[in-house]
Amino acid sequence: MTITLRNTKGSELSFTELDGNFTDLDTRIIALPDSAQVATIITGQVDSAYIQARQTASKDSAFVTSIVDATYIQSAVASFSKFFYEADSGQTVFTDSDIQGNTLSYDSATIMVYKNGMLLNELYDFTLSGSDTVTLTMGMDSGHDLIITTWK
Repeated sequence: MTITLRNTKGSELSFTELDGNFTDLDTRIIALPDSAQVATIITGQVDSAYIQARQTASKDSAFVTSIVDATYIQSAVASFSKFFYEADSGQTVFTDSDIQGNTLSYDSATIMVYKNGMLLNELYDFTLSGSDTVTLTMGMDSGHDLIITTWK
């Protein structure tokens, strides 16, 4: 039996027609191929040696790296930097080495500055000079933390 559509028939469907539609759908779903049949179809139409190699290949991190542009991923991960400073009383300028010995260098488009964990707004709270100096508009209390993050 084929599916009967109301707009094709031009009137409401009878219970028999509705039941017939569901029966027809059931037979169509049962007739769908399972995964083994799909694999057979694919290997028959595509280079089966390639498919078999992919099925038996190890899926370790080396395999994943080989299918992704590893240079791009490594450069993205390696380019994130975090700098930690502890302020002296009234300090506004932060440059050079942080408390871990890392020399401040940033891209002005990707910098984020945190004072005691609060994100600062570049329009009001600080200015940038070159690619290595952050100047706060208000001095910090002694012992307070300034964290600068950036990525390239």
